[in-house]
Amino acid sequence: MPRAAFLSVLPRRKELIAAAGIGRVSLTGLDHHGHDESYVLAHTTWTGEREGVSARHDWVTLLSSFILRRTDDGLRIVIYLNHRDLAEVLAHGAEATG
Repeated sequence: MPRAAFLSVLPRRKELIAAAGIGRVSLTGLDHHGHDESYVLAHTTWTGEREGVSARHDWVTLLSSFILRRTDDGLRIVIYLNHRDLAEVLAHGAEATG
């Protein structure tokens, strides 16, 4: 996917998260392994808390992986993969993270 196409979907992702009542999503886990001199595999865990909600659906965990390429300008995303359907996780909260 071209960089411009990837960047163009980020606002929609932000809208979905906001519509689910989640104010902020924070990186809460990162595990990475260098594949070779050019590529890194990173597994991430992101946690978001719903605003004004106190129940079993008050937080969500988003799991994703990235393949990153080292460049002279830093790391660039080559592949971005959500491990679960974003809409399902947002709709079901904590119970959808298992």
